[in-house]
Amino acid sequence: MKKLLVVLGLIFVLLLAAFFVVPVLYKEKISQLALQKINTMVDARINYESFDLALLRSFPDFTATFQNISVVGKNQFENDTLLYFGYFSATLDVMSVLRKSDVLLKSLEISNGKLNFIAGTNGAYNWEIEQKTTLDVDSLNLSQKETSNTATNEPDQQLKLLLKSIVLSDIDVVYLSRSSDYEFAVYDVNGKMQGEMQGMNTLLNVEIATPSLNYRYGKVYYLKNLETAVNTKLNADLNKFDFKFEGGSSKLNNFPLDLKGGFSMPGDSILFDIQFDVPDISMPRLLQLVPQDYQKYLANVKTDGNINFDGSLLGVYYNNVYPSIAVNFDVSNAWLQYPELPDRLEIVKLKAEIVKPEGELDKVELGISQFDMFLADNPLSLQAAFSQLFTDPKLDVSFNGVVDLETLSKVIPLGDTQLKGMLTANAIIAGNYSSIESGSYQNFKSEGELGLSKFYIINSSVPQGVEISNAALKLKNETVDVDGLQGRIGRSDFRVSGSLNNVISYMWAGGELYGKLKWQSLLLDLNEFMAAYQPADSVKSVYLETDSTQTASTGPIELPEKMHLVFDADVKQMLIDKMNITNTKGNVVLKNQHLYLNGLNMDMIGGRMKMDGKAIADGRLHPDVDFTLDIKNFDIKEAYRQLSLVQKYMPFAASSQGSFSTKLNMQTQLSDSLKLIASELNAKGALTVQNLKLVDARILKNLSTVIASNKLRNVQVDNFTAHYAIKDGNLNIEPFSTKVMQQPVRLGGTYNLGGTVDLRVDATVDKSLLSNNLLSMIAYVPGHERIQKIDVGMLVKGDAKKPEIIVDNDKIKQQVINQLKNSSPKELEDAAKKLFNDIFK
Repeated sequence: MKKLLVVLGLIFVLLLAAFFVVPVLYKEKISQLALQKINTMVDARINYESFDLALLRSFPDFTATFQNISVVGKNQFENDTLLYFGYFSATLDVMSVLRKSDVLLKSLEISNGKLNFIAGTNGAYNWEIEQKTTLDVDSLNLSQKETSNTATNEPDQQLKLLLKSIVLSDIDVVYLSRSSDYEFAVYDVNGKMQGEMQGMNTLLNVEIATPSLNYRYGKVYYLKNLETAVNTKLNADLNKFDFKFEGGSSKLNNFPLDLKGGFSMPGDSILFDIQFDVPDISMPRLLQLVPQDYQKYLANVKTDGNINFDGSLLGVYYNNVYPSIAVNFDVSNAWLQYPELPDRLEIVKLKAEIVKPEGELDKVELGISQFDMFLADNPLSLQAAFSQLFTDPKLDVSFNGVVDLETLSKVIPLGDTQLKGMLTANAIIAGNYSSIESGSYQNFKSEGELGLSKFYIINSSVPQGVEISNAALKLKNETVDVDGLQGRIGRSDFRVSGSLNNVISYMWAGGELYGKLKWQSLLLDLNEFMAAYQPADSVKSVYLETDSTQTASTGPIELPEKMHLVFDADVKQMLIDKMNITNTKGNVVLKNQHLYLNGLNMDMIGGRMKMDGKAIADGRLHPDVDFTLDIKNFDIKEAYRQLSLVQKYMPFAASSQGSFSTKLNMQTQLSDSLKLIASELNAKGALTVQNLKLVDARILKNLSTVIASNKLRNVQVDNFTAHYAIKDGNLNIEPFSTKVMQQPVRLGGTYNLGGTVDLRVDATVDKSLLSNNLLSMIAYVPGHERIQKIDVGMLVKGDAKKPEIIVDNDKIKQQVINQLKNSSPKELEDAAKKLFNDIFK
């Protein structure tokens, strides 16, 4: 940096000297020669657009003006601008030079400038532009100085330069480290200076201000658009490149700042010895540090308290070596309140510090040695330390206290969420982030206890509200033990105990959360949960949709990711739609957005059911389900009232008595309202019916063309087993045999989801049960009195509620023909006479 300033100064002196000798006659020629000479001295491209010299018209002053001066880097800094001045003008009092008195620089004006200092990725800097073969300027000056002193044996006569006015306007200064990805920048700098320079010593009165001071590390701005002003006396020794601040005052966002000390640049390094202090600081004045754009949010904030804020910067900066840092922040007896916070936040004591010894930046340590506060009379205490922030972040945090969540919800906006309860905490968290990344969780300490009491939360996602009367969590590194967690969700109560593992990895490193928990409930009303997925005008009666073309009213259903939780469930009573289920026990597993039911047993509908299977809800519009059901002794009539599948595929059950058992495997999808989609249902199983009695069933009334109507009341059906399959909305029943009213029957066919039926019924029926219609068909058959049974075939088709009964007359006629073949001539003659008499009667 020192060499850069020397080279730049030499450039200016050469240009000034050349233009002063022959300002008019040889201006163009000299400018070209000077420019060529300068470019041979530096490893960069130096250029300017134009310049102007004035001597005669401004006599006895000499003015040199440049437009668009630029210094652009080469090699890895190709096209990176080191320096740019849109306007540069200097006015020198010529007579002061001729009189060999103090030389007077009347004015120096620089505007629209940019200085970009860039540290590259390989230890190179864009300001190192001196040619390696160029003689060291300091050595050259020293040699000349020694030669001169030897020849004359007299002390140096140092030239004294009086600087009357130096004006800077619209100057940007940026320091960028590409290797560490941090940036320090000030924009739109304006200022003025005056003073004197004697030899290499300079004493200047400096007034500089910027509306935008910034510091960025990575993508985070720790300082942004801070207004800064400096008014001081700068004492500079340019031979040693030593700069000291003497007196004056500074401001940071209109915040007073006492600045003492200085810095020096003996070589490529920078030595700092700076102390700063904020005098007479209070909480209201501290808020002035907040950038102006955000001051509007603090308009109604009330605060008070005492603050001490000071620090220092001491040591060397060179390559990756940084000076030591010490910043102290001390707050006592302070409070803060704003309209949304009914109670004051009282800070009894806050002591924080930022420290770093001389060396690499990663030695920075942030510490909160004491933080005692009250929020709504609830005490909180915190101690924390953070280090190795740039390589392997390390933290050590301990906290204890009580938090009123209702008060906290007024401090932190939570949208439509209402929150109540008391949280108690006493815990320690300590370790390196690398322990989490590498999975060495035993090296990351997490210990303590958390308690929750009288907790209550309600919002649009949980409209019924969640209440936790009591909960205790114990932290032990990767494990959280849950004990005594009990509460309610709407009407549903629950008690949860067990443990969670891999908690740190799940929270911080995207690992999977494992847990084994026991869930107990006296009442679990799932209807309250399902209501969130039901359309407002829906009828809550059955859990079966007829198609899958509807659009989701709540969006895709998605179970949590990266969780492997095992629940041992024990629910005394569970309500789903109209079903009242009791004594539910079994195993429920949540894993990889799959919900597994393993051996879930329950009492319902007068019988018992065992359920195994899974549901997949990974964000797809309609979750897939695959269940195996083992049903024992369900009451048929009650099943029709409670189960949509029975309503759809067993309509006769509405007017039936008895029980059934079935074991089936079913695959389907869930609609957006969490109902089974019947059109996607595939199922296969066997149905066993016991003690079936058909009581005034509609389908029996339509059988009056076959069976005498007075016989179609309270029809008893023998026990039977039927194999069936459901696919594409059709229930296909394999033909099976049973007895109806003690008559052998064989039945099979198809029932469609749309409500149509296509069944084939074959029965051997006692003649005493036949309708008059069929009896009249055989009354003329010779020997009909010997016929005791008739084989009847029927097709049951059409609307399942009012099906059409089609009797297979051909089958009956064939029986009549067979009887006629076996009749005697006498029987045929008597039958013919009877028929003739009935016709002409």
